[in-house]
Amino acid sequence: MRIRLPYREIWFKSEGAQLTAVLTAHLDVKDPSEKSLWEFRESYPLKFAPAELEKIAASNYIIEIPVDLAPGHYWMVLILTNSSDTAKVVKRIPLDL
Repeated sequence: MRIRLPYREIWFKSEGAQLTAVLTAHLDVKDPSEKSLWEFRESYPLKFAPAELEKIAASNYIIEIPVDLAPGHYWMVLILTNSSDTAKVVKRIPLDL
């Protein structure tokens, strides 16, 4: 599974001469009866010099998450947080494998 985040939409905070953010992805995969089958949580620290971030600003940061489930119909709840501004995005997505 891939999560694509435009760098322009990620809020960075200034720490000295660097711009930093820590994104945390939490996934909970559920079966059709809402039983939790698989969970994943990982943090992704980002650190750039301002000039470096400006060069890649039009591109996406990609988070790749290995999902090892049997073929079937599932629901995935994705919670993505950014420690720089405490923003939280919650998405409920159908997942067919």
